[in-house]
Amino acid sequence: MEHISEAQLTAIAFEQVILSEQEMTHLATCAECHAHLARLQRLAQEFAVARQSEPPPAARAAAYAHFAQVQQKPSWAQRLVERLPAQLLWDSRQQLAAQGLRTLPAARYHLLYTTEQIDVELDVQPQGTDLQVEGDLLLATGEGADQTASLAPALLHLQPVEPDDEAYESDCDAQGHFYFHNVAPGGYTLLITPHTGALIEIVGLELV
Repeated sequence: MEHISEAQLTAIAFEQVILSEQEMTHLATCAECHAHLARLQRLAQEFAVARQSEPPPAARAAAYAHFAQVQQKPSWAQRLVERLPAQLLWDSRQQLAAQGLRTLPAARYHLLYTTEQIDVELDVQPQGTDLQVEGDLLLATGEGADQTASLAPALLHLQPVEPDDEAYESDCDAQGHFYFHNVAPGGYTLLITPHTGALIEIVGLELV
């Protein structure tokens, strides 16, 4: 039997295609095909790990539908490379603690995150046993900021740290304003997919 084709080995590694009895026999005796398949399987595993850090397929599909006017949609791999982390600039709870004050349970608080292109303001307040998260996307005006950037449309995805917990989606209006209602307290990553440019990521977001 000739060597197993590149296309067939790729299908086995990435699509879990079942080998025929003849192919299994060949792999057992052909070191070259066996080594090539092992390399492809390692690559498939690396892609699987990368995909776990991306928004769920439904969220990506919603983003693509929301941005239908964009002619060429970047792939998930390109978005991964272009991901832009946001840094915490201000936390009202820390300001109160620095003044020797203590916030009451379920108190309202404010957060401000910043990137080179967009600042993200979050207003978190109790809503029964859950939380309401209201926010604004603000174009950065400092040195290096893209003065042609646009805030809207943008899709926002609040992804829980615990994979079995509920995720939340929202989009901003023309002024960059958005809401998340009835959010369960916990740890989250906030992913912001703007109309153009890098995906913005806020990790370690503890909503309490």
